[in-house]
Amino acid sequence: MNTSPFPGMDPYLEAPDVWPDVHTRLMNIFAEQLSPRLVPKYLAELTTQIVIERLPDDPAEPRYFLPDVTLTKLREAGPMVLAEPPAMATAVRLRVPVALPTRLVSIHIRHRENEKVVAVIELLSPVNKRPGEGRDEYLKKRQTLLDSPVHLIEVDLLRAWPRMPLAVCRRETLAPS
Repeated sequence: MNTSPFPGMDPYLEAPDVWPDVHTRLMNIFAEQLSPRLVPKYLAELTTQIVIERLPDDPAEPRYFLPDVTLTKLREAGPMVLAEPPAMATAVRLRVPVALPTRLVSIHIRHRENEKVVAVIELLSPVNKRPGEGRDEYLKKRQTLLDSPVHLIEVDLLRAWPRMPLAVCRRETLAPS
């Protein structure tokens, strides 16, 4: 196998038909590697979220699907000639807006004694980074975590789409009593 021309990330892993599997496998590996280092006080727990991704009508990222059913109009013909097979309808490729369920896996690190989440590990996916509804929802989730006492570890291996903003999190500090 040839070595990747891009150190640290294989750009072919970002392909839409490959990335979901890569994402799930990496999160499993992360959890397996972390678990022995967390015991006995903490537990690494995989959590799954299903996001309905509405793909934008972007010519730069076309998505093609073959239809389940094809309608054809029969041409009116005279007497049939048995030696000639009927003409087959050719498949037509259409670009259609489609909503796809996307499975996202996160790792929640919980305190074993009280079961409180102390950290969340997120591996960004195209649905998180691509401009649109998915990114907006992820940024809200991210801000909620940043505003809480939970630590957020965000791993971004994707080269496409804009990076997540690195704004300073404003958090109210409690005055000592």
